[in-house]
Amino acid sequence: MGKGSLFVVDTFLCSKALAVLSIATSLSGLVVFILGIWIYVKEGRIRNFVIEATSSNQVGVDLIEALGKLPIGLIVIGVVVFFCGLITCCTSQRKGRIFIPLNTILLSALFLGVLIISIILYVVPKLIQDNSTWQESFELNVWVPSAREDPSYVYQVEQEFSCAGFNDGNCATKCSTPPSNTYSSSYACYFNCPGLSSETNSSTFPEKQQASKFETSHEATGCFQAIIQELVSHSKDIIIGGGVVAGVLFCQIILSFYLFCCSCCGV
Repeated sequence: MGKGSLFVVDTFLCSKALAVLSIATSLSGLVVFILGIWIYVKEGRIRNFVIEATSSNQVGVDLIEALGKLPIGLIVIGVVVFFCGLITCCTSQRKGRIFIPLNTILLSALFLGVLIISIILYVVPKLIQDNSTWQESFELNVWVPSAREDPSYVYQVEQEFSCAGFNDGNCATKCSTPPSNTYSSSYACYFNCPGLSSETNSSTFPEKQQASKFETSHEATGCFQAIIQELVSHSKDIIIGGGVVAGVLFCQIILSFYLFCCSCCGV
């Protein structure tokens, strides 16, 4: 038992708690590392597309770029926490106590980080979905130019998300040539559907025939809604996973405070 202190702590319990915390810290770092990799891979195919879409909105650009860096931050923090826990676990009890304050700080920062990131990644897709300015920017700054200049890329996006055109029903309308080269929603198919558009041809767009059939069979679903729905679907998984990780980290923080008390009592 610790002496000369207002608190009474058990030496055996403190040593076991240190071992448990060390192992749990390493496992938490590993889980956060895997979570960061998973988010980075899952959102990777959407991230650059959305960054381009918000190019006319600097706030949107900053927000999306920041979100793109969050998984990398999780990966780095996860590695640091993993090795801190590993070092604490592999050293003697007396030396391991040196890392308790550092582990407490890292776990607290990780807890807040996971909680904030989970909430942000859950809320942002819904904000984009409900923001007509971002939606219009996405269509005019990314989709329309891409359909004209790089139809093969747009077709790949359509295949990836099982959609056609930008908005629902774009490819169901007649793809007549507009009276001018200026975008008009009346000629949405001409601007948004590379497979059906009379502007593209098989010499510059070899997949035109396949794209035309694909767009006809998927004309009801626009790619904007398809992409957003996938983001929303991922965000639900992220908030659940993030909540579980945050809960485990909170328990570890409580345990680390107990160990800090052990250290202060000279145990």
